[in-house]
Amino acid sequence: YIMTYKEVDKRNREIKKLISQGKSISELAAKFGLSRMNIGVIKKRNQKNSRLIHAQKQKRNKEILKLFSQGHDYKEISSRFGVHISNLCNILKRHPEYKRPIDVEKKTRNKKILKLLKQGVPRREIGKQLNISTGSVRQIGIKYGIIKPFVITDKKAVIKLLKQGYSVAEV
Repeated sequence: YIMTYKEVDKRNREIKKLISQGKSISELAAKFGLSRMNIGVIKKRNQKNSRLIHAQKQKRNKEILKLFSQGHDYKEISSRFGVHISNLCNILKRHPEYKRPIDVEKKTRNKKILKLLKQGVPRREIGKQLNISTGSVRQIGIKYGIIKPFVITDKKAVIKLLKQGYSVAEV
């Protein structure tokens, strides 16, 4: 049986009333078939506080979106607001209008990477030239079809690739 919002709200009001009358969390947990932790959460939840927290998060999210649209990077925004990058990405996913096009710098960098890959320059060397990881070079090459992802089980082939400048992670 799944409770409706009204039923949950009614139950929570009753729990709060019983808590104010001095009932213990353990008694209430047994009575309502909930965990003590759930009763504790209901006890702590205050409608005014949750509205305030929601309003604060809305304000924070607007500021995050503003900074993102101004071109600030994920790490900077994340550290400024104390929000993990994965949560930051979730906030941005909920607002597709803030999707920014690939930066001009990235486009030109990617073009350089593709040009160097086509010339046969090792990924390690490209990474050093452009100050990015060899893994990033590989991902861009795969994305544009210049590098094909592969799985190698032959020991000699692995050694050969390592000598060509591939990292262990890439092989």
